[in-house]
Amino acid sequence: MRRLRVLDATSCLVLRVCHCSVSRVFLSPLQLRTVHRAVAHRIRPAAPLVLACLVGAIHSQSATAQLQRSPVIGSTVKPESVTDEVLHLPLDQADARQIDLLLAELGSAEFARRKSARNDFVRIGAPALAKLRDAYRTSTDLDVRLSLEQIIRTVFLNHHLLDSNAFLGISQRPLPVTNENDPRVPRGGVGIVVASVIPDTAAEQFGLQVGDMIVRLDGEPISARRRGFRQGDFGESIRRRAPGTQVVLTLVRGRDTIEVEVALGRRPEYLYGERGFRAELFEVRERFAIWWDKFVRVPADDALDASDR
Repeated sequence: MRRLRVLDATSCLVLRVCHCSVSRVFLSPLQLRTVHRAVAHRIRPAAPLVLACLVGAIHSQSATAQLQRSPVIGSTVKPESVTDEVLHLPLDQADARQIDLLLAELGSAEFARRKSARNDFVRIGAPALAKLRDAYRTSTDLDVRLSLEQIIRTVFLNHHLLDSNAFLGISQRPLPVTNENDPRVPRGGVGIVVASVIPDTAAEQFGLQVGDMIVRLDGEPISARRRGFRQGDFGESIRRRAPGTQVVLTLVRGRDTIEVEVALGRRPEYLYGERGFRAELFEVRERFAIWWDKFVRVPADDALDASDR
């Protein structure tokens, strides 16, 4: 009994933190309401539920913190410029049938099935948003609604930003290798040496290794500017492609020269805190918040918020 009282006390303490102005940045309205109801209705033990909501939100907050270090002055998005056109994109009939099955999977007791369904929704992309919005509005399962909220956000960001920026997933050594240093580098080009492989990216998935030297991209030498190679040149040539694009990398690995076919991925959201990407991410997040309130948020949610106070 004492342990339960401690858990409730912990939940109340975290609830107070959730309601302070700083922590409201962490939680979406639905997540905040979930925490509030768990404590108000004395769901035991409430603390794990409270902390789960916080942990799920803090990961994305790290990118926001980076944005705030170099903030964009003033709001860049006018509410009247945000429309519902993304809810009217054509949906393939096969995908439409699959969505109905995937929605049922979100309520599965098995984590693997829920994760698979979320990944499939992300694969289908923006054409699924209308059905996801309708499911969010009609579902009475709180866990399913929380999952739908996160899926909708991911798909929206992918459609407006992340799908336009391909990403390999490596960091490179500052100085490239030239033909003068290594005859296996094509004349007039440079070799990009992999300094690290970022987890959960295309580079890791397709087996790139630290120390690999990339000497060709789709059969063409890695170009060097007349006035010298800049470290971002190779990354920019990757970024201009769309996620999912197949490219062939010619690698020098030890004494061998090999070719690896790679399907490029999306730049992870947390990496948009880097210089040159902050403004783009900040604007899309603003756009999503406005779009959510205008076209997704259920009027009944306001009544629930009032009843929980």
